[in-house]
Parts: sequence; structure tokens; C-alpha cells
Amino acid sequence: MNFSGRIWGVFGAAIVLVSGCAIFSSSSVKDTEAMLSAAGFQVKLADTPEKLEHLQSLDQHVLLTREKDGQVYYVYADAAGQQLFYGDEKAYQNYQIRRQQEKEDALDEELTEKEHDDAVLNAETSWDWGIWEPWGICED
Repeated sequence: MNFSGRIWGVFGAAIVLVSGCAIFSSSSVKDTEAMLSAAGFQVKLADTPEKLEHLQSLDQHVLLTREKDGQVYYVYADAAGQQLFYGDEKAYQNYQIRRQQEKEDALDEELTEKEHDDAVLNAETSWDWGIWEPWGICED
């Protein structure tokens, strides 16, 4: 392969890598937004230019605290989706419980996969090697 072919190959690989990151990021945002909704957060659409401009001025895809009338609210801005999620302390606590449960579920799944792998390894250690004799250099 000539030099220009290598350059195009590297360029193509970089595009695929960046695209993959964007897809992962988008999936993560959608998962978070679904969890916020399930926890009791409400959604407001940025249906005017002013709302969209304000939404774009906020830190994106992070929970922020804001106070209104002496009460703390939690807001999550998604300018790309033109939506603002907001919730009170109860919704926030529900969200935290769901996040913790998701982490525990992921850990349980990881442990289950490890237990499966260990079982497969243990099954292989009980394998009857005798039927595969002779071993060549290992022969007595």
C-alpha cells in the first residue's frame, strides 16, 4: 500500500472511531434521560428561540441545582434534543436510587459472566486428558 493509501486508511479509521464515540455518547444521554423521566423528572420543550438560547447556555447533560421560591430543583439540559428536564428533591432521590440500582445490576451481570467463565474453566480442568495420548514430548 502506498503512502496516500495509508493516510486515507488512517483518516477512515479516525472517522469510524469518532462516529462510534458519538453513537455511544448519544446512547448514554438517551439512557440518562429515560432514567430521569422514570424517576419523576418533568420535561419542558424549548419551543421558542428564547428557551432554546437559554437551554444552549446551560452545561449540557449534567444535573444542575437551581433554586426557585426557596426550593431546590434539579435541571438537566439537552439542547440537541431541545428539552429541559427538571425535578424536585423527591425526583432527584428516585433518580439516585435508579442509578445505584443500574450500577448494581451491571456489577451483578459482570459477576454472573465471571461465574460462567469460572465454571467453564473448572469444567475444562476436569477434562480427561488420557484419551488424547500420546503427547509426543510429554510422553513417559
